[in-house]
Order: sequence, then structure tokens, then C-alpha cells
Amino acid sequence: MATNKNLRRRVMLSIVLALAAAWGVGCGPPGPRAFRDGRKLLESGDYAGAAEKFRVAAQAIGSNAVVWDYLGVAYHHAGELDAAAGAYQTALRLNKDLVAAHYNLGCALLEQNRGDKLDAARNEFTAYTLRQANSVPGFLKLGETQLRLKDTPGAERSYRQALQLNAESVEAMNGLGLVEWQRSRYRESAAWFTNALAHQPNFAPALLNLAVILQGYLNNRPLALQKYNEYLALTPRPADWQAVSTVARQLEQDLALAAHPATNAAIVATPAPSPHGVPTNTARLETASSNSRGTVAMAARPAPPRETDPPVEIVEIGTASNGGNSAATTGGSAGTEPTVITPADDGTSSRPGFLQRINPFRRPPATVETPAPQPETSANTSPAPADTGSRTVSVPRYSYVSPTKPAEGNLAEAERYFAQAAQAQNDRRLKDAVALYRQATQADPAFFEAQANLGLAAYDLGDMTQSLLAYEMALAIKPESFSARFKFGLALSKAGYIMDAAQELERALAGGSNETAEKQAMAHLALANLYSDQFHRPAAARPHYQKVLELDPNNTQATAIRSWLRANQ
Repeated sequence: MATNKNLRRRVMLSIVLALAAAWGVGCGPPGPRAFRDGRKLLESGDYAGAAEKFRVAAQAIGSNAVVWDYLGVAYHHAGELDAAAGAYQTALRLNKDLVAAHYNLGCALLEQNRGDKLDAARNEFTAYTLRQANSVPGFLKLGETQLRLKDTPGAERSYRQALQLNAESVEAMNGLGLVEWQRSRYRESAAWFTNALAHQPNFAPALLNLAVILQGYLNNRPLALQKYNEYLALTPRPADWQAVSTVARQLEQDLALAAHPATNAAIVATPAPSPHGVPTNTARLETASSNSRGTVAMAARPAPPRETDPPVEIVEIGTASNGGNSAATTGGSAGTEPTVITPADDGTSSRPGFLQRINPFRRPPATVETPAPQPETSANTSPAPADTGSRTVSVPRYSYVSPTKPAEGNLAEAERYFAQAAQAQNDRRLKDAVALYRQATQADPAFFEAQANLGLAAYDLGDMTQSLLAYEMALAIKPESFSARFKFGLALSKAGYIMDAAQELERALAGGSNETAEKQAMAHLALANLYSDQFHRPAAARPHYQKVLELDPNNTQATAIRSWLRANQ
């Protein structure tokens, strides 16, 4: 963070020097001489000497706010933060309109990083930005303070305001990455760090943050190692170079072991450093440890959903509609809430499971509500295609990670975690299941079933970021998997990426000609539901509903589909 510190110093000095010229230092000996000497020492980096001179000036002309502000700057750079804060506060008591003192006081309080100090720092930066509405450094500091206070909405507003004032601000982009990190939206977080590096490839905070999130949250350890090495190659060396080097070398060894596992060798996930810009306790990595290995024998492993499982069943739905005309369907009535798709893990399970139904038969809402766009930019949204006379809906687009096929790891270790995860999933202990599946994928990133089941468990848990990433990883291993692509499409739909959901379902059908008729019918039904209910394109939905009847005439939705087809001719 040396760049940020130098920026802060330059800002403080430039603001104070400008104010000194504007206000003047109307004082006689020895005040003016001490003040001039103090400025020279300050500019040369002799902060202790400068503080001594400014103290002399303050004793001689104690009513001049600018002198006290300079004294605070000298204390500040000398590391005497309490003394600096006291001097800034004196300056503000003498002149409440000395805006530089608000900024400088906020910096001194922020650097102490304590709860009461952070609240006070936020007040000072707010006061400063209210008076200096075009100050990028002011909004950056306000955003950093709000982030530490876990005021995530406030931090986002501040960083976006900084970015609006300076579209090239890599500090603002990095800050927005930290905002998404705090929200556990790791893919969006990584996108902001990547965006910052596109503008400034050697921007140290974004490099390190991207490395940490790739290692600890996005399960892309090879790319994480690359980013760590880029960080370590920076000149001059970052202050935490040795600590990061230790992490990178351990990660390098882990990857080498994963590529060539030794017999009975355990792969221990390497803890990554904390992100630049947030306190240590705000983003701890969920890493495996050598004493957390599974102990369940493989023979006792439950049977979670796999490629060979029976297809999911679509349960009865509600009403069909065409404008204001609705037709009752079998087993349903007007106003019935959509039921769920349940996985038939072993042909007997009756508990709710993976997929929440998209019901094309309920009455369309008066207004279309779409999820907010992702933070990349408004250019990442696309209008959904619409039939003539229908509404055009602006929808967010999914930012694909597009991982490469991972190297094989320690499969035996991964299977032990998998057994525990499957048991937890069957017991509906979803948080435990997700954590254990993640450990399985860390032990062997190429373990397809672990990646696919991680997507399934995370979907049930409502962690769509993890679910989508897991399905992308599964498809990187087996791009031909109909089941994984179908479920990926449904997860995209649940996450609000309906355009991408439709595309993935189309891809699943294009490559699924060898699948059973029932499985193909499911995909056609899900795609028809999207076109009808989300895009309001009955003409596009119609052939898919017809295909469901052709492939599976006894489908549980057959009566409802026929009613919809009659109502939407």
C-alpha cells in the first residue's frame, strides 16, 4: 500500500500548502521563521524536526489554524497518531471551515483502526466530501472506512462516486472488489480486481487480492500462483514480500504434489494472506488442515446424485394463462404457488431437493422485475429477445470464469471428504456438505462428481456464486455432461441470468441426442418455461412444449402443457 500512502501524503501536503497561501501566516518572529523552517524539514522528510519547529510556531501564534494543521501533518508522518489527531482537532476548533484538517484527521483516525476511531473517521471524511464533492481521494478514504465498519452499501456508494469522478481510478475498482468480497460474491469481486489490473497491471493491492480470492474462494490455484508470482516480481518489493513468498512457495509445492501425488501424502490447503484494504478478521479463507481428513470408509458412502441417477421429476404446477384467460390444470388451481423439482436420488426419495420450478403457467406480473446488473458495467446487460408486441426486458449477463480442465490431485483423499459430504447432503446438513465438497475439490480438483455435487449442495443452500462456479468446474472436466450442463442452466436461471440459462439449456439439448427421452423432455420443459414466463415469448416456448409431449406423452405436466398450447395458439 506504499502507493496509497504516498498519494495520501501528497494530497495532505498539497491541500495544506494551498490553504497556507490562501490564509497566510500573519505572525512575527520567531513564529514565521519557525514555520518556514518546519515546512522545509517536512518536505525533506525530517518529520520529527518539522514537528519541533511547528510546535515553536504554534506557541508563538496559537490562534492560527493552518499552523496547527501543519503540526498535525508532521506528527502524522512521524507516526504519532494521537498527537496528530489532537493537532488537527485544535485546527478545526480554531477554524471549522479548514477542510484539509477534516481529511487529515480522518486519515489519522483511520490508521488507528479501532471501532470508536473508525466511526469518528467516517464522520470526518463525510464532512470533507460534503465540502469537496469532487475529491477522489476523499471518497476513496470514506469508502475504505465504511468497508472496515462493514457498511457495505455505504462503501459501494463511495467507491462508485470516486469511479464516476475518475473512471481510471484503480483504487476505486479495487475497493469495489472488496465490497463484493464482503458480500461473498467472489466472482464479481475477482472481476473488479481484474478490471483494475487491466488499467494498471502492476497495481499491487489488486494483484494480491486477486491471487487470494482465486486460491481461497474460486478454487483456481494455478492462476492464483501466477498472480502471486506477478506480485512478488514487483519493483520495489512490497513490504509483505516475504510472507507472500512463503504462501506462494507452499502453494507451488501443493500443486506439484497434486500433479504427482505420493503414496499416502496429504495435501494441506495453503492459507492465503488477507486482502489488501480490509481488516484481517473480515475475510478468512476456508482452508483444509492436515487433521481434518475424512475417516468414513468408502463402502459406507451414501449415493448422492451422479450422472447415472434417474432424471429429476417435475411436480404438478398451477394455472395456464394467456393474458387474462386462464385454464385450470390437473391437480392445481388458480393462484397455486409453483412446486419444486425434486431429485430422485435412488428412486425413492421424497424430500425437496435440487431445483425450484420455473412456473410458466402463472399469470405474468404487471411489471417485469429483473435482478440488478452485475458491477462490471451496464455494457454487460443485454435485452432479452421478444416477440412483436411483447415487452423487452433488460437482463444481467453472467460473467463466465471459463476455467481450464484442472490437473488431477489426491483422489483417495478427495473420496474420503466426498463420503462425508454425501452423508451430510443426505442429512440435509447443507453447510457441512458444501464445506466438505470444497475440501474434496481442493484435494482433487479433477474429481468430477465432487464438483457436480458441490454445485448441487450450494444450489440447495442458496449460495449461487459457489454453485455456478462448481458447475463451470464440472463442465471443464466433462464438457459433454448433459446432467451438469442442464443443472448449470437451471442454476443460472435461479441466479437471475436468464439469457445465459437459456443458452446453456439449448447447448445441453444440442449435445443430448443420446440421452433418454425423459431427460431431454426435462430440458425442453425448463427451456419452454424460461421463454414463456421470463422472456414472454410464447412463440419460442411453443415448440419446446410440443417436444415435451412428443418425447414424454405421459409427462406429469402433459395436461397443463396441452392447456397452455390451446390458450397460446
